[in-house]
Amino acid sequence: MAYLYINELIYARDNHFLCSSLIAPVNGYTIAPADYKREPNVSIYYYRDTPFFSGYKMTYMQRGNYVAVINPLFWSEVMSDDPTLQWGVYDTVTKTFFSLSKEASAATFSPLIHLKDLTVQRNGYLYATVYSTKRPIAAIVATSYQRLITHFYNHLIFALPAGILGSLVLLLLWLRIRQNYLSPKRKLQRALEKHQLCLYYQPIIDIKTEKCIGAEALLRWPGEQGQIMNPAEFIPLAEKEGMIEQITDYVIDNVFRDLGDYLATHADRYVSINLSASDFHTSRLIARINQKTEQYAVRPQQIKFEVTEHAFLDVDKMTPIILAFRQACYEVAIDDFGIGYSNLHNLKSLNVDI
Repeated sequence: MAYLYINELIYARDNHFLCSSLIAPVNGYTIAPADYKREPNVSIYYYRDTPFFSGYKMTYMQRGNYVAVINPLFWSEVMSDDPTLQWGVYDTVTKTFFSLSKEASAATFSPLIHLKDLTVQRNGYLYATVYSTKRPIAAIVATSYQRLITHFYNHLIFALPAGILGSLVLLLLWLRIRQNYLSPKRKLQRALEKHQLCLYYQPIIDIKTEKCIGAEALLRWPGEQGQIMNPAEFIPLAEKEGMIEQITDYVIDNVFRDLGDYLATHADRYVSINLSASDFHTSRLIARINQKTEQYAVRPQQIKFEVTEHAFLDVDKMTPIILAFRQACYEVAIDDFGIGYSNLHNLKSLNVDI
């Protein structure tokens, strides 16, 4: 049901109402003092039964000589399917209700005005108070507490299974992300990105002179629990996951960063770097090494490479790459000779420095 904003207009002198657009009492009507006044000429009369709307308590809003008659229900017209819903709107200055729903009682709602709590439960009803941020008015709304609980459980019946299902999906997604985050591949990738892999340099001593003539670069991975892993533990993982090129580039970059300037000023010293067999499948590494030796003014003879004997699996593919290394004056040697590569004919064809 909708209500007209203004039901009637009245002409008045002060608080003496003379006539309206529909009726004109013989002597007019003098209304009791206003509930609210504002200078210079504004007056509001709440819930007044006058001859102009006999039998109905209306709100009269006066400005100067003109009075607008408004149905109080207009101020709080609400559409709801809740048969227990009640409401009232009141003036926070005068503490007077100027609009109440048909089911609401001023005697019930008025005591709630003075409560500090915005939500209160009384006589089977839940009352909530809301204050306007722009006008000196507030609204109190009430509904059956039992109906509220019933609606809550009805929604819970539908929402709970969906919530459980959603939680399971999120849990599975979280477990999958965590599993991926904690996978050996991701751990190794993070170690590379955060420069957590460490290089240690083991001195190489000339037995005859008992002097240090070089060093072997040894890559180690400090684990999260403090243990240190050697290449035998993580290099197979890098080869399996296609990360060996990243490992090799990491080692080359750090070796030259640590020893590049030193080798440039000590031509009689060299560094030995361990490589994987897959590093000899393409000529990519030669170009990178050449770029580093030129950048740091290091002689190719000062860089030596070692690869484990059992890593030589594809002799035909590796032979031309090893030859290119040797032609560029880089020494290529076999580490742990005699352990796994027993075919001496193939060993000779590789043309390595044993």
